[in-house]
Amino acid sequence: GSSFAETVRFGTNGDVTIQDGNLVVGTAGHGISFAATGNGGVSTPSELLDDYEEGSWTPIFAASNYTFQYNSTTAGKYVRVGKLVHLNGYIRLSHTPGGSGTATLVISQLPFTISNTDNSSYSAGALVIEGSGSFFSGTPAIRPNKGSTNIGLFNVIAGASPTLQREPSNLTSGMEFEFQVTYHV
Repeated sequence: GSSFAETVRFGTNGDVTIQDGNLVVGTAGHGISFAATGNGGVSTPSELLDDYEEGSWTPIFAASNYTFQYNSTTAGKYVRVGKLVHLNGYIRLSHTPGGSGTATLVISQLPFTISNTDNSSYSAGALVIEGSGSFFSGTPAIRPNKGSTNIGLFNVIAGASPTLQREPSNLTSGMEFEFQVTYHV
């Protein structure tokens, strides 16, 4: 005399179909195991997808003895799949920075700390700068800084080693920075 609604179907071929709702992993440290592709059914951490997240973050500049003011459109998005994070961001300065002296300029407040295990834990990213041709004497580049939540800005000149950008005093009002980077946590 009761009516039932099908929510989960276990097929004779081994497929499991969720008709409505989400597959929820209810305990931290667990996830979806891909062990059948690797070592004979024994799941290892490298075969377990235990994190997926999408979100927003607010990128800012940081440099010792400097203050920065931003346009209201400064924003960022990220996607984290397991230990891999891909993010993009946009920073637009509304004023010339206050401060003086030589300091290392970084993009700060990344949503996750970059792994500090080895050089394979991070990668270079893409950077576009609009509004000033004198901020870099070569080609602008970025790279996540291991063990931190910031991205280093580098000046790349043919035939020379990349150097960290150390002249935040050369930033001007209206400059726009668009970037993306992928790294491991």
